[in-house]
Amino acid sequence: MIIKSLKTTVGIILILISFKTQAQTQGPLEIKPSNSGSTLLVGRKDGSPSVKSSQSGSGHLILDSEFGKYVSVNHYTSDNVVLGFGGGSTGIGTTNPKSKFHIYQGLSGGNPHGFSALTVEGSEHSMISILTPNDKTAYYGFADTDDDFVGGMQYEHSNDKLVFRTNNHTSNLIINSNGNVGIGTNNSSWRLAVNGKILAKEIKVQTNWADFVFYEDYELPTLQEVEDFIKDNGHLKDIPNEKEVEENGVFLGDINSKLLQKIEELTLYTIQQEKKIQELERENKEMKVINLKLLELQSRLEKLESKK
Repeated sequence: MIIKSLKTTVGIILILISFKTQAQTQGPLEIKPSNSGSTLLVGRKDGSPSVKSSQSGSGHLILDSEFGKYVSVNHYTSDNVVLGFGGGSTGIGTTNPKSKFHIYQGLSGGNPHGFSALTVEGSEHSMISILTPNDKTAYYGFADTDDDFVGGMQYEHSNDKLVFRTNNHTSNLIINSNGNVGIGTNNSSWRLAVNGKILAKEIKVQTNWADFVFYEDYELPTLQEVEDFIKDNGHLKDIPNEKEVEENGVFLGDINSKLLQKIEELTLYTIQQEKKIQELERENKEMKVINLKLLELQSRLEKLESKK
């Protein structure tokens, strides 16, 4: 017997079931349950399908429900459900899945990568959601033959923190609830905290600058005052000492500004010394002229003395 269509109390199921008989039903076949037990029992033998579409039809096997109801598989059991076991792909919302599992919400105009086993496609914004209670953690992980969670990311709802991890490390990068970032450290009290060395071709720091040294009302310390301060404190004024740097580090913009202040002060000292040198050179030239005149006078006196 070949059943071309089957109507149940929960909907119409368009299926073709082959039995070892020549009888054939031309119209819809209704199977109504007489009690709360199973409506239709179908078995499998010798590797043949339990339910299969007919080659004389479209070849499609379609299961539909009616009256706003759902189609359920393993509704009352916890057994496994296998899709595409023979090598085919599974599509939700599409009859032409582009990956092993393809969820289709609309045409995107693109194609998934060849490595993609899961594709979520939409013509508008799309999202994959992981829902957990507010006191739990949501995980997205990567695994290999050596580790079932070698890397990935996790969102800790209890403290609203996003954690990225690689090579089985607990946390390589974290973003806390206020957007602060920690790399190699859980200390995210700074906008960016890095536990390690940083290589960059260029870093831009916005901070106050030290051009006030060149203002007319700036009181430039004398070199004697600088020397006295160094003798008493062991470091330059306004520059942190070694112990402070070891314990607290330095702010890059602040220390650069202070170092520039010292460079500008050195520039002013150099200008002062240059003026003194020029004055000494001028005085030296005058002394040379005077000395020459004195020598000339001395020579004249000696000549006069010799004529007496």
